Amino acid sequence: MTPVKNFAYSTLSVYPTFCFSLFGFYLYFTANHENGTWDFSFISVIAGLIGITLFGRFVLRVFIPTIKGKSALTLDEEKLYYRVGNKTVYWQDVAFIARRPTFSNRGTYIAFELMDTTKEIHLTLIFLNTDDDQAYDAIQKYFAASLIADGQLGYTANNDEV
Repeated sequence: MTPVKNFAYSTLSVYPTFCFSLFGFYLYFTANHENGTWDFSFISVIAGLIGITLFGRFVLRVFIPTIKGKSALTLDEEKLYYRVGNKTVYWQDVAFIARRPTFSNRGTYIAFELMDTTKEIHLTLIFLNTDDDQAYDAIQKYFAASLIADGQLGYTANNDEV
């Protein structure tokens, strides 16, 4: 039986993002407040609503769980739960796991290719309080343990390597 492994949120990623977002709202509202009157155009109202929606999503999914000390990523025998994106990946549904660089090449994300569909699930590692290599190795370990338990990794009934 493999124990449950939890990865905490990285406060070095979460808190600066939160503060930067608040500063962005401050700039947005001060730029639209000119000569003591509010001068909103239709585009700025739409941009503001989109910004507030994205900020609210960030607060609910990342900032509040960080303050409460909840884990960002949980691995167990049967699944992976990624709280940031509210994604659950069951090991039995995974065909392939790949580690890929992000668009800016400053970090990595993990892609899970599922058996039943051509759909891939992507998990970014930027909000985890661990090294990308450690997180990827742990995910590979749990996936391999799942395959061994299902008898799919090339092991015989005696549990000897083939």
